[in-house]
Amino acid sequence: VIKEAEGEEPAVLAERENYAFVVRAEPEDDEWPFKGFSKKLIGMSVGDAKTMSKKFPQKAEDEALRGKATKITVTINTVRALQEPELNDEFAKMAGATDLAQLRDVIRENLIQQAQAEYDDTYYAELLDEIKAQATIQYPPQLLENEIEVVLQDLERRLASQGLTLELYLKTQETDKETFIEKEVRPVAIKRLERSLLMDEIARAEKIEPSEAELEAEFQSFISELQYNGQVDLSELKTKRQQREFAEIATVEAANRLMTRSILERLKAIASGAAEAEEETAEAAEAEPAEETPAEAAESETQAEA
Repeated sequence: VIKEAEGEEPAVLAERENYAFVVRAEPEDDEWPFKGFSKKLIGMSVGDAKTMSKKFPQKAEDEALRGKATKITVTINTVRALQEPELNDEFAKMAGATDLAQLRDVIRENLIQQAQAEYDDTYYAELLDEIKAQATIQYPPQLLENEIEVVLQDLERRLASQGLTLELYLKTQETDKETFIEKEVRPVAIKRLERSLLMDEIARAEKIEPSEAELEAEFQSFISELQYNGQVDLSELKTKRQQREFAEIATVEAANRLMTRSILERLKAIASGAAEAEEETAEAAEAEPAEETPAEAAESETQAEA
């Protein structure tokens, strides 16, 4: 439980039950609630409780804790030891590989793909910012108000996952809803809306329209991903209405993902010069005369003699 350090009735800023802390040799940046916290639990036993003070920086990852002086109370429910298995072919087979060499290859390929994805995310964000800086984007106020509402709903869902409400969060930030919307939510909504409109215009200008086969493949991939991550159980969709509503939502999400990926890939091709090279190759192929068949050559020769 994390509470404010001051006040007669300190507000609860965050609370987690049955949360697993892993003590590592080197603290990780994304450790909750702050880097190095797990090492402060060393020496505690089951049933032990400990309270510590912590002043969080303004840039803390958890929005509810930013700039707050807090008292953190933790109670130990269980203590477990992690025993690392021996790296051999038997371990590799447990992980789904044929042997250790194949497992290493799979891990290496996954790391390469992860690094490429992180690079692409940064590359695309900077590329879109460059395009937006040279564009004129106009939209009605109602469209922005709708996007603001979407941003607020997303924030409320994230806060709910942390056991917080928007009202409590605003209280911890010492602000009201109107001020928060104007200073925090509106800029985010403007950025999201303008990027969305920009992507739509790029799709129109470049005539990007995925085929039915691509949409079907993306839909199946999206469903498989949801099932693999445990986010959906199709057997729980008992009624036709539930199945139809889920299919509609999944179809829209899959189409959006496919469209976004297609647009970004096209932008990357244009920015890298690959698109221009493809167009030049296509133009050269169209300009090059087709080879004559033996019958056509004989006919041409006859016409020439005549």
